[in-house]
Amino acid sequence: MMRNNIDNQTLEINQSHDSLESKNKNNHEKNYQREKFKNKILSHNALACSDKDDLVNALAESENDMKVLNAQNSLQEMLIAQMTSIHLLQQKTITLANRTGIFDTNQYLVNSSIKLANCFTQQAALLARLQGISGQKIVVEYVEVHNGGQAIVGNIQGATPLGDKT
Repeated sequence: MMRNNIDNQTLEINQSHDSLESKNKNNHEKNYQREKFKNKILSHNALACSDKDDLVNALAESENDMKVLNAQNSLQEMLIAQMTSIHLLQQKTITLANRTGIFDTNQYLVNSSIKLANCFTQQAALLARLQGISGQKIVVEYVEVHNGGQAIVGNIQGATPLGDKT
């Protein structure tokens, strides 16, 4: 009887150890795949944002952009890569618009630049929401309600950031 208990406990310990090893391998594999994906995003962003032969510097800049904008996961890394590409393209487009003397070309470039700036603004707002950065908070301390008027009194919550369950 005692021997069976020891055997069962040994079996449970071995199974527990095997389970931990399997989890560690899975975590290691996930981390490896995440790093591989991040490097792919950085490489593509460097290609999109680089001048012809300066890929090494562009890769370092792309990596710095991820850190500065506080990318917390792969989705945010992809969004930041898009944002930096869009921003650079918008800056180049407006520069070209300022240098051209042809009205139709100028108007086309200005319109393109405006569309790119709007795209960037939407991306920045999305990144802020994904990172849980909320907008303004307004505190009203005194409310005056006249005859026929209506007021809501209390703590009013607007839209909450993605993932925030409060």
